[in-house]
Amino acid sequence: MEMDAPQAMTANLLLILAFFGGLVLGLVHFASLNLAVTRYVDGRTGTALAVHALRMVVLGGALYALARTGTGPLLAGALGIFAGRIVIMGLRR
Repeated sequence: MEMDAPQAMTANLLLILAFFGGLVLGLVHFASLNLAVTRYVDGRTGTALAVHALRMVVLGGALYALARTGTGPLLAGALGIFAGRIVIMGLRR
């Protein structure tokens, strides 16, 4: 099935938004890991568990929403999350 020009532009825009949304989500997700670990080390286990739970709920919800929009946006968002991880892990060296 062929797409006309406006449909193709909309599909491409959705992929771009999914990637950059995933990138922001990945940056926040993996940066908050540092916060959780710091809380564990400081002995504030309750706060650390809350941060971990929030991280997982937000990530799971975002991936679920992307999966509902289609395979392309899900893969683009996951690639963005992975890119965010690479950026955060690169900053830690």
